[in-house]
Amino acid sequence: MMLNERLINYLYAMLTGSIMLTGILLVFTLNLYGYLTIQTIKIEGNFRVSQTEIMKRTNLVMGESSLLFLDSDLEARIEKSPWVLDAKVTKILPNSISIQVKEAEIFCLINSGDNNLKYMSDSGIILDNANIDFGLDFPVIISESILEPELLEYALSILKISRYDSVLNFEHISELNVNSVYGITVVTTEGVNVFFGLGEDLEERWNRLKKTFLFSQNSNIKQQFIDLSLKDKVVVKYDL
Repeated sequence: MMLNERLINYLYAMLTGSIMLTGILLVFTLNLYGYLTIQTIKIEGNFRVSQTEIMKRTNLVMGESSLLFLDSDLEARIEKSPWVLDAKVTKILPNSISIQVKEAEIFCLINSGDNNLKYMSDSGIILDNANIDFGLDFPVIISESILEPELLEYALSILKISRYDSVLNFEHISELNVNSVYGITVVTTEGVNVFFGLGEDLEERWNRLKKTFLFSQNSNIKQQFIDLSLKDKVVVKYDL
């Protein structure tokens, strides 16, 4: 009985070793003939982040084994780029890698005291320095110092609510001047200054702004300055 048990254990160990050895030899042979080595890397979905940057973040090398890395590790490295919202890495047997990238969209520009325009996403992430190639025709958030998170969120909320508004549309906003003491002043492309103040009751203030703009349009008069910071009141200076 004892002998049979030892024999079974011995045979089991031999079988396990043989399987492992066969697997190692199979992988070695496949790599030797290029079946599991990286021969092709296809990157898609990138427009503003370069293929060179993506390759540097992955550390992939042509000719190396595709078994030496996990897809999730590469995705996490690529997503460290502020431009990349999502990355999907797929191994395509026998020797290809596919990388699908979803990029962040430019929402606005920001100048927070260093006289250096930067691109910003709608979630408040700094993407890159602004340049002519990617475009400069975006509203600019301007501050003399680093923005407090609450004020930045308020400024972005103003821009977001304007995207789908027909009275004061996103495209008609030139800049948002942000002051930590007084709040936010929006300057339209027509030169109208709209003082929102600090971050309270944005939706209610926006409704008052729409009524003011509609009244001016129907009356064929132009505003110079609109103060929305007072509760239940709107102060307007007209260009008469």
